[in-house]
Amino acid sequence: YTDAHGDSFDMADNNQLESLLGSFKLRYKKLNFQFLADEYNVNSRDYFADQITPPEWYSRNSFSTYATKLSYQHDFNNNFKLDTGFDFSRQTPWERSRQNIDGQDSALKEKVSVDHYKFDLKATYSHDQGHYLVIGSSYQFENYHHDVSNYTGELPLFGNYTLYTEAVYKTPWVNILGGLRFDAYSEYDTNWSPRIALTKQLGKFHYKALYSQAFHAPTGGNYQLIEEYNQNNTLGNHLEQIVPEKTHTYEVELGYAFMRNLNVSVNMFYTQINNYFLYTFDENFDDFYINLDEIATWGAETSLSYQHRQLGRFKFNYSFYRTASDPTGANQAHDSNGNIIHSDINLGFPAHKFSINHHFQITDSFSFNHTLIFSSERYAYSGADLIHHKPTAIYNTYFRYQDAMLEGLEIGLGIYDLFNAQFQYAQYYNGSHPALPGNTREFNLKLTYSF
Repeated sequence: YTDAHGDSFDMADNNQLESLLGSFKLRYKKLNFQFLADEYNVNSRDYFADQITPPEWYSRNSFSTYATKLSYQHDFNNNFKLDTGFDFSRQTPWERSRQNIDGQDSALKEKVSVDHYKFDLKATYSHDQGHYLVIGSSYQFENYHHDVSNYTGELPLFGNYTLYTEAVYKTPWVNILGGLRFDAYSEYDTNWSPRIALTKQLGKFHYKALYSQAFHAPTGGNYQLIEEYNQNNTLGNHLEQIVPEKTHTYEVELGYAFMRNLNVSVNMFYTQINNYFLYTFDENFDDFYINLDEIATWGAETSLSYQHRQLGRFKFNYSFYRTASDPTGANQAHDSNGNIIHSDINLGFPAHKFSINHHFQITDSFSFNHTLIFSSERYAYSGADLIHHKPTAIYNTYFRYQDAMLEGLEIGLGIYDLFNAQFQYAQYYNGSHPALPGNTREFNLKLTYSF
């Protein structure tokens, strides 16, 4: 990894991911209980913005979730049922500490935790002909604690009451799905989010037309960072709290099975986000969130699958997108004079992407699978410099041998990124952070025995 100042380190020796995941489920008749524990730590000299840490210490970012869910379902008859539930989770969505190489004690720099509570009730009526109606409501609230931070004060209690309904009515020519959701937030305005979809499978032909709205309220983390900036920035700036995002999505899909072994589908979409959140910073690199007016994209995706008796199974996917609207240009690439280089693509995203997958059954026990994934050029920032990422092609292969030497033994050999193209993971916004290097060529040997 190389930062924006030319300093670098070997990620094999200075980067480590630690994960722990456990779950427990208990069921008695219609009563269900679930417990989930998830711990995830990232240790790295890759720091924030454009600079790595000195060799004598590294940053440790920790994320944890402990969640429980209790639910009960009561069936009044074959057509009507009632579901109720309670969720509780304790999370650490952000914890950052400095770990010293020389054996000195670590230093906790920032820690935020949140307790989440949710109560919900849902009634469902299903008709014998496939129609159904759902009516539900929920109340949830989140209590944030900034255990260690630069913020002084107490965060508000974030509450949300939700009422929603959804229905499907089926006819010989179209299935009509309609939905409506109402949200009332303690810190933000109320919101109505409608959704309607027309779908149907008509022999070899299928279609889907969809319109939906979505509502994204800021989190306690967004709220805290803005307040923290207002209290600590040295430029005398004061920011208002951001308001929720509102998304409008239009989507149409058409598909046809030309033969039993040949299927083609095409999907077209348009998405617009109003008041979208932008993470940014001032000239002193003090960071915060703001709302920008709108951003919109449109594009298409197509898929083709073909099965041949001797040659095997083929699947081809292609997608492209274009920026439809970005009045501020905040998500686009600018040259050194501030001019937009490509007004039709956003930072970090390739305008074109396709993949080809082929599965070939050599014998009843031995098979070969390989995939080529191509991404077109992208633009992203490294510090103040704009970086042009060239088109990338990743080629993966996998050999599978079943019942090898004895029944139940399976041997698999995979080679990922065979040509060592090493995809670069670039930021989708101008956060000054250079792209993270992906894995180099990787060999994977897998042995499985089933009995």
